[in-house]
Amino acid sequence: MVWYVHEGDLEIKNREAFERKMTRYLTSAESDIKYEHHLYVCTRESDELQRHIMFRDILRKHPLLVSEYSNLKIQLSSEFRNNRKAYTEGKTEFVTRIMKEYKDVL
Repeated sequence: MVWYVHEGDLEIKNREAFERKMTRYLTSAESDIKYEHHLYVCTRESDELQRHIMFRDILRKHPLLVSEYSNLKIQLSSEFRNNRKAYTEGKTEFVTRIMKEYKDVL
């Protein structure tokens, strides 16, 4: 069974967050919940949407950053397997730095 859980705006205006969960049955008596991914719904005028588009465009123009970001996500997911907040904070530091360094290059 798969479902999305609404998480609210997570303190970001004009954005709603959803988490997709899938129940997997290990045996007839046990089950666990696997978090598959997150879905964000933004209004067109959302600053967060514009920030995501800008980051996407920077990555498209700089393939080496894609590799760096990918390696960081792999490392963070391994290091913070059960700590989503720490994983997100690690990604946020990278994204913030890249946005500052490359915002005028677009």
